[in-house]
Amino acid sequence: MVRHGLVEPEIDYQQLQDLFESHLKPDVPLFNEYHALLVRVGKEFCKPKPKCPSCPLNPLPHTIDVEYQ
Repeated sequence: MVRHGLVEPEIDYQQLQDLFESHLKPDVPLFNEYHALLVRVGKEFCKPKPKCPSCPLNPLPHTIDVEYQ
């Protein structure tokens, strides 16, 4: 989400969870689905050396020039 400019690099897990929960209706299965999809994209595509061409989010504006801690 940082590479897509949706959140700042300093965001922590709780802040990200609060962001989703404050913008979506309370729906645990929906939250679980978002979580699973974010984890999948991170594990399969958005690695330190990203695999952008095959990423399902590739059509969205993004940058790979993001420093991680």
